Amino acid sequence: MTHSRVPGLAPNQEDLFGTAAGDCARYRPGVPKAAVRLLADALRDRPDPVLLDLGTGTRQVPLALQHVVPALAHIEAVDISRRMLDRARDALTPVLGRCTLTLVPTAADAYRPPAPLPGRTDQASRTARQTGARALRHVRKKTWQEHYDAGLGFRPLSDAEQALLAEHVPAPESGRALDVGSGTGELAVVLARMGYHVDAVDFTEGALVRARAEHPGVQGVRWLCLDIEHDVLPSPPEGSEGGYDLVTMRLSAAFIQSRSRVLRALGAQLREGGALVVITPVVEHTPQERRHIALDKDELSQVTDGFEEASRFDVEGLAVLVLRGPGGSFTAVEKGWPAPQAVMGAAAVVTNAAGHVLLGRSTRGMWELPGGRIEAGESVQAAAVRELEEETGLTASEENAHIIAVLHDDRLDMRRISPVVRVTCWEGEPGLPEPEKFSRWEWHPPHTLATLGRIFMPSAQALNAVWPGTLPGLPPVHSYPCATAIPYMKPDEETMSASPHPPGPGRSTTGCAGTA
Repeated sequence: MTHSRVPGLAPNQEDLFGTAAGDCARYRPGVPKAAVRLLADALRDRPDPVLLDLGTGTRQVPLALQHVVPALAHIEAVDISRRMLDRARDALTPVLGRCTLTLVPTAADAYRPPAPLPGRTDQASRTARQTGARALRHVRKKTWQEHYDAGLGFRPLSDAEQALLAEHVPAPESGRALDVGSGTGELAVVLARMGYHVDAVDFTEGALVRARAEHPGVQGVRWLCLDIEHDVLPSPPEGSEGGYDLVTMRLSAAFIQSRSRVLRALGAQLREGGALVVITPVVEHTPQERRHIALDKDELSQVTDGFEEASRFDVEGLAVLVLRGPGGSFTAVEKGWPAPQAVMGAAAVVTNAAGHVLLGRSTRGMWELPGGRIEAGESVQAAAVRELEEETGLTASEENAHIIAVLHDDRLDMRRISPVVRVTCWEGEPGLPEPEKFSRWEWHPPHTLATLGRIFMPSAQALNAVWPGTLPGLPPVHSYPCATAIPYMKPDEETMSASPHPPGPGRSTTGCAGTA
């Protein structure tokens, strides 16, 4: 991925482009379905299509195509705004899969296709191999038909491979086997001679025509034409139980696009004690020009994921993987310690019986809601209740703290994440436990907030989330509602009879939020 600052682009220019693109995405989100279909149709029959998106803005076009064109090999996103490219990267990275992404910070009319990076032979080799593999995985049946019609085949099954199969997966009584990508049927016939009843499947009818012609009269094999990635597996013969004792996949794993999904689906077809055997060329023993048919170390590791037992045997440049115990488990892992990108702080919105909201005048000369950063191991509700007590002296329980929205302000380099917490019941009276931070606390009617002067930006955004439109003209933020209704707790008699103004010194009250 490339990413560098645009020469000559002033910060105010980036702000201009970022605001314009953000407004466009906010008020007209998404690409029309008709346009997505048109673009997808133009790319559908192209092997490894590459998308050049000039003026990518809020990345809507590549994101829409990524979901409908899984064969997309590369996205070149060009925009003069670095902020827009950051957003494009954040949105596209989780859905890229094997697709690569390059971010080019330049104007559309100044864009020039980048030259290949010199001195990166290993990476270039891997990229070329993966690109070739994708092309073969998406090749049409017609190409494979021509392959078999021309009398071509694949590497013959060796005696060493047969010996491994006989040793590690002997046929049980009434054993059934599924040979995936059976081609001209050599392995299927060997399995039948071992004692298996075999379903030999291939998605090319030409392969099966060759198989029937080359192995006439063979017993115990059903030749079936189906696509293992998309078609339903055949029903067992009448009188036979479902499932397989053995599933084989020889020299075909590199051509399956959704390899991990297919392997898990095949594993689910295994009977108790059954095995899945994958025989594949490996990159380190395959000539450069044929590495598209082989798997590398990482891809071999992906093959074994999801199985409780995995044994590997190496035979004449081939890896033979014997997999048992489908199901396995998963492990959530980190990519590394992430660089700090955001600060997260809770904003507590507390109202009295009159519906007035509590605000503190800070020593920085602005009005603020109670709140602050969330400590390690602490929930948002716990942080709001703790900060409320530390800053005002009021006490509340977590069960009366409700997250009503989460605000995401990404205007600055350090993004702000602000959960807005409505505290519905509390006890005590506002004080000044932290006089170095606040000079006083006051209750304010929501309709007067726009007259208060300086209000801390996160507090202003939180107030607007509770009472929309109360503070007009604020910079837009992303808002994610969490609760559509706050539990209403009827005030007790003392609260109902109390003055809506703050209690006098020495008097403790209990407050519950009204419906304001």
